[in-house]
Order: sequence, then structure tokens, then C-alpha cells
Amino acid sequence: MPQVGTSSSAARWQMNSCKCSRPSGPPTRLSFTASSTKCQSLTLVPSLCRSRPPIYMGAFVPRALKRLAKYADGWNPVAIPLDGMAQMFDSIKQLAKEAGRDPSRIELVIRAHPEIADKPLGKERSLFSGSLDQIKEDIAGCRNIGAHEIHFDPTFMKGGQALDRWLAVMEQMRKLI
Repeated sequence: MPQVGTSSSAARWQMNSCKCSRPSGPPTRLSFTASSTKCQSLTLVPSLCRSRPPIYMGAFVPRALKRLAKYADGWNPVAIPLDGMAQMFDSIKQLAKEAGRDPSRIELVIRAHPEIADKPLGKERSLFSGSLDQIKEDIAGCRNIGAHEIHFDPTFMKGGQALDRWLAVMEQMRKLI
């Protein structure tokens, strides 16, 4: 049985996961070992795997961006200023083209951790932090750089662990879209 990979690094596991999610050819038996995962025998049957969920990767360093461009369906950045995000996404699309992929098929799905303030914050604020008007501007900025989706996660903001607060923040974000 072929070894897909043996590594304790998350990068190797991520790459192998992407490869395994796109089976082609005849049924293949394989095994896989990583620091947190061990699969002794797995059979991939392409006829049963015609459709799969999309793969979105949060990648920030050059090797991970190359891996994303080669294997993933989209990029899932978090906590990057819009200018930097736009530059990195352009780089990912160029890397996808170099890898023989259609760059227009790579999606940008931004993860947002909102921090709502009563008053506008200064220029040095983080993306999706500040007044509701400032967060609305950030959403518009994401549209301008070609974001396909924004995934709001208020879990990390003050009170975000309480369901009522979480739902109230999500409703506020919905109204800004």
C-alpha cells in the first residue's frame, strides 16, 4: 500500500489532505501517518467522490501560499490589513496561474473578528474594529479587493461567549452587509 506521507508537520498533513480530497483514476488504497492522525487503510473511490466540500486554507508564509495556490479552492485570511490582503491575494492568484490553475477559481473568504466600539477608533485600528460605520467601511473595502464572503466570528470579543450577545452581534453585522 503506498504511503501518502509521513510527517509531524501541519504543512505536510495539510498538503496530503488536499491531495486525498481530489482522487482520480482507479480506486486507490493508501495509509497516512501524521502527529495527530493515523490511517492504516483508506480506499479512495473516485466514482464516489465526484463532489467534495471546498478547501479553504489560512496561509500567510510563501510556502503555504504556494500550497494553497496549487491545491485549495480559496484563501481564508484573518487579521491582515486590507492593503496587505489585496497584495497577498494577487500573489496567490499568480501562483495558481503558475501551477496551471485558473486563478479566477480561487476564492477569498475573510474571517472577521469584530470589535464594536461606541465611538470611532483612530487610524491604527484593526480591521473590523471600531464603530459600526467603520466596520461597514471595512466590509466595503473587502468587496473592493474581491472578497467572495466574510465570515464573522464574534466569539473573541467581550461577551461573545454568551449566546445572546453573540446573536446580537451577528444581527448587527447582517445589517451592515
